[in-house]
Amino acid sequence: REMSHAKIQEKLMEISQLEKEIKSLSLAGVDAEEILKKETEAEVLRSEIANTKFLCHNLLMETLSPEQWQTLVTAYEKDFPFLERSKMMEVMQHVNPVPNYMKIIESDSNVLDLSPEQASKFEAWRLENHPKMMEMANQIIDLEREIYTGSLQKEQKEDLLKKVVQINQVRTEIVRTKTNCRDMLMHFLDDGQWQILLEKLS
Repeated sequence: REMSHAKIQEKLMEISQLEKEIKSLSLAGVDAEEILKKETEAEVLRSEIANTKFLCHNLLMETLSPEQWQTLVTAYEKDFPFLERSKMMEVMQHVNPVPNYMKIIESDSNVLDLSPEQASKFEAWRLENHPKMMEMANQIIDLEREIYTGSLQKEQKEDLLKKVVQINQVRTEIVRTKTNCRDMLMHFLDDGQWQILLEKLS
């Protein structure tokens, strides 16, 4: 614990900073590849944290008696239950730091004064991509639940790490899709509308 706790906290702070940078880069209209580079940096840190935690998991499994392990599991499930997120915005904010541009388009269409053509284009995008986004977000939540449960049930580190890799892959695809959404909006909104959108997201 003394060796690892400080390192994990430092990496969590680095991830938080990278997520702030990703949001800023997105709002600034920076190319997707630059944003994805930051996401990749965050993924490396998340994987390193997961690996450290799984090493701790293995150490405890090897050194605790079955009775001690069960006591630990019972206490952990009571004090740190898996956090179920059901609201869409909570789920999306949890799984990626890119702003939810389309949410503003939906809620503030009058302020943006969208033309019928713009409204039609954006609605077509939403209908095509929103279900995919929610499917990916829920896939991450499901994988996180599997890691939580699997860890308590003494699943092997290698199998747990595979799920971490899957989560990182889905996160990347979410960031890519939301950046594509941003680029589409930048193309079809005029400068004034885009500035209003940025103000709503800032």
